[in-house]
Amino acid sequence: MANLAYHVTEAKTFNANNSDVKYDMVLVHDSSYPKVHLKTLKDMGVRLLHVDDSIKHAACDGLKNTTMEVDCTAAISLERKVNYEAPEFLIQIMKLHVFTMKEYDAIFSFDTDAYLKDLHEVKDITLRYLKTKFSLIANQRGLSPVNAGYFVGRPNSKAIEIWLKDIKAGFTEKNGWANYGPIAHTWPRLWRNPIHRNEIGGWTFLGADRDQGLLFHIFALQLQSLGLTNGHLWYGYDKHVPIPKVAGTTFLNRDWNLYVRHLFSTPKPWDEDACKDVKHEQFVYFTRAMLPAVRENFEHHKIPMLQQCLSRFLNNNEVCK
Repeated sequence: MANLAYHVTEAKTFNANNSDVKYDMVLVHDSSYPKVHLKTLKDMGVRLLHVDDSIKHAACDGLKNTTMEVDCTAAISLERKVNYEAPEFLIQIMKLHVFTMKEYDAIFSFDTDAYLKDLHEVKDITLRYLKTKFSLIANQRGLSPVNAGYFVGRPNSKAIEIWLKDIKAGFTEKNGWANYGPIAHTWPRLWRNPIHRNEIGGWTFLGADRDQGLLFHIFALQLQSLGLTNGHLWYGYDKHVPIPKVAGTTFLNRDWNLYVRHLFSTPKPWDEDACKDVKHEQFVYFTRAMLPAVRENFEHHKIPMLQQCLSRFLNNNEVCK
């Protein structure tokens, strides 16, 4: 809610001062999202993109090919108290629904733990993207061939077709999505989990069984049209090991930057004790950016959830100093 309050405020300001490019803020949601919150978001100016339950049912059926023991009823309703892993899985793979939005020239997707630093910079990178051949441009780190936390792409009916086939067919660590088969490279997870080491050819990289694996399978292996930023970086404890280059991907020049702050693999600013065990700068950046918009929208709409965010943000901002 806080993230949307911030970005819809930024988009309104940007749109009022730009005639050539306009942004809409869109929330991808399912039927479990409280209707009262959806109404509030709509009143704030957020567009809503509903994911039909039939898609979640198809994905839940596909889970039979994973290692997860799933209560599908709980997973469909996204009841995390019953089973955390399955609802988290469904939430992450549903983000690919954004490629159905044919009314847009480009789509800039980002998770709730990320925010766009400057829409003018985002405008420049989006217009630059539209001049390329790539179906998708995303960031890359050594833990996975693609980071699904944020990316820029186009509406893509072919990608949607493959996505639906993938989630219906399911995933295995041996052959990946829709029984694709082994892959040529591996991405270590040594610093994250010293016990877990990828097997050559296996789909065991971070997020392989959800959004990151889907984006990799669809846009690199199937469509052969994935552009990657940060391809020049190294990974792992051995700084002389380059990030693997895979067929269907292109490493972009270093001047490509998607201008996103992403708090991946860390506590979030709205968590209690967010500053306790991590460097504080990222939380200060995040909370200071969002505080004015959260306060403004709370004062206008009187949303209890925003009041909770405001209190938590103010507390963390004070503690993190």
